[in-house]
Amino acid sequence: MDDQVQEQMIDGGEELLGWLRGAVESSGEFAAEQAPLLAQEIVRWGIWLPAGIVLVCLLLQMACLVLARKAYSRYLETKDVNGCPFCFMMMLGALGVILLIPILTNTFRAFKPIIAPHLYIIERIAELL
Repeated sequence: MDDQVQEQMIDGGEELLGWLRGAVESSGEFAAEQAPLLAQEIVRWGIWLPAGIVLVCLLLQMACLVLARKAYSRYLETKDVNGCPFCFMMMLGALGVILLIPILTNTFRAFKPIIAPHLYIIERIAELL
């Protein structure tokens, strides 16, 4: 009886090892097939994320410009330096200047994967390790 159980265990172990070997080989093939698609997605993400940030900052900057212009026209009507339109105009102007920083940095970040996609992929992989 013990010999029969031992044979069944050996046969089951060999069957399990065969299944594991097949799974490892197929997963290696799957990873090799998916690597180019993954690289393309990494590069696309590296382009579109900073581009989206630039777009949002540009929209905010345009809104600041429109509101500051309205406040300036109101300031010209009242000529009140201590009033709210003047302060509002100055805050919007400062916000518009502050929004230039993410616009400039993200513009350069968006061009990096376009100009050197291989270098960008290597840097992203290095971040993951």
